[in-house]
Amino acid sequence: MLEFINMHPATRETATIAADIRRHIRASKAPVRERALDILIAATAIEHALILVTRNIRHFPDIEELRILGTDLA
Repeated sequence: MLEFINMHPATRETATIAADIRRHIRASKAPVRERALDILIAATAIEHALILVTRNIRHFPDIEELRILGTDLA
């Protein structure tokens, strides 16, 4: 099953996008520390022009560039 998964390593560009997302979230006075992994996931999707598929869309509402498809667990 894993042979169908494309791996996208974290790159310098991923880190730059993640830093921009973090600055944007912080500017809105929202907490960012506990969202570090979500921000990295979003940055990777943005860098590679991917649609993020998730069951936790509430983790990503303030990341404007992110294309997302999913539902909320609640």
